[in-house]
Amino acid sequence: DTSGTVTSAGEAAAGDSEETVLVTRYTFRPRPPLDVFPDGRPCQQSFNRCKSMPREGERLRLVKSDPLDEPDVRGILAENMGWADKLLSPDRQRLFNPKETDAWQRPTSEQVRVRLAALPVEWSEFVYESQVKSKGGMVRMLISDLFSGW
Repeated sequence: DTSGTVTSAGEAAAGDSEETVLVTRYTFRPRPPLDVFPDGRPCQQSFNRCKSMPREGERLRLVKSDPLDEPDVRGILAENMGWADKLLSPDRQRLFNPKETDAWQRPTSEQVRVRLAALPVEWSEFVYESQVKSKGGMVRMLISDLFSGW
């Protein structure tokens, strides 16, 4: 969300969209001779922190979770940079120390102050909201998943 407003699960408390936090921003660039990644971007950026899932009546909060600790997040980032989608997600070591055959260079990192609302939602909260709540609770989700293969 780059607009500075929370657009899901109700309105944020006053001031949430303008609250800033100090985070590390990683910038990945294509390995020369490429100028852009396969998705057309000149760089890919990620932060080392997340925000909580926006919920009605609750303020956004900084979560001490690094999105790049999640294999799915690393996989999406790497795929956007040219990683074959049939391969398992690169581990964090490989992402930050790419081989000569990888389409990206070692990322730069810098401490920056960003709007809390601009950070990504913490992955486990995102999965919980999209899977558990949309299916009517944990028990219903487990039953649904159990019988979906039949």
